[in-house]
Amino acid sequence: FYDFNSVVDMNTTFTLSELGKELYGDEDVDPVSDHITYPPIGDLGDYIELHVAYKTGQGEPIDMEWPSDAVMAELKSAGLPVYEGDTPPTLEGTYSLSAPTLVADKVGVAEQLESIDNIVLRFSGQDDGQINVDMYFVIDGVATPADSGQQALISGKGQEFSVCIPDGYGSATIISGVVDNGAISDLYYSTTSMTNKGEYLILKDGNGSSQKTSWSPGTDD
Repeated sequence: FYDFNSVVDMNTTFTLSELGKELYGDEDVDPVSDHITYPPIGDLGDYIELHVAYKTGQGEPIDMEWPSDAVMAELKSAGLPVYEGDTPPTLEGTYSLSAPTLVADKVGVAEQLESIDNIVLRFSGQDDGQINVDMYFVIDGVATPADSGQQALISGKGQEFSVCIPDGYGSATIISGVVDNGAISDLYYSTTSMTNKGEYLILKDGNGSSQKTSWSPGTDD
């Protein structure tokens, strides 16, 4: 089970399978999970941080869990709605978090947010407290490549939901919102450390309502 962490030029287009072949030669490798974090943790300028896990045999699955209680409490205090409960709404389809607006930044990337036009999220396969999430960013009018979906946890009740996507590298993405007549109102997007306080970014939809959209990441996905 190979892990790869690197910094990749945003102007470079590739698939995860192509990257795996480049890393490991002709060995048959398959990307089993990927997580693109933008803006990255720290000041990386025009680069994104890319985490990929490649499987050449039997790999260990990512631990499906929420960040620590202390981290979750801090996120709530910083302005991230977190909806608990085991009866979340049915979440299906593709939505656009438009006009991303900064709520809190503890990783020093506020200036980089100006280049993000929207964040596109696709939800599918919801079952028994879990859901699949695909996402890509539109940056200066250009969609970044997107790959396989992320397995995530979902909680909530009524029309309110929170989704947690642990990446297996000590970080997680948390998405919260309220299903509202075919759209999602008050949609929030956050990245955070699983265990360390003071390492988080929180954004929200600046228009207040995230509408359904098409899935057009610029790849064959």
